[in-house]
Amino acid sequence: MDLTIDTHPLVWYLEKDHKLSTKAFNAMQQAEKDGLIYIPVIVLMEILYLNEKKRISLNFNDLLESINTSRNYKIVPFDY
Repeated sequence: MDLTIDTHPLVWYLEKDHKLSTKAFNAMQQAEKDGLIYIPVIVLMEILYLNEKKRISLNFNDLLESINTSRNYKIVPFDY
């Protein structure tokens, strides 16, 4: 299963936040296991902004490195 993710669901998934529904969490896990998770570049821009404003605890550089080395995550342009 492939999916395209938005900012908050991605952040909630990575931070294991209970704001993410069980159904969405399971879909993310399934896509990590045997599919692709497409991340629009705007999502990364929003995460960088939230990180700079100290509104989330994710380290942006670590996240970007993790995405770039993963075979299950793909950064896509605005118009994907």
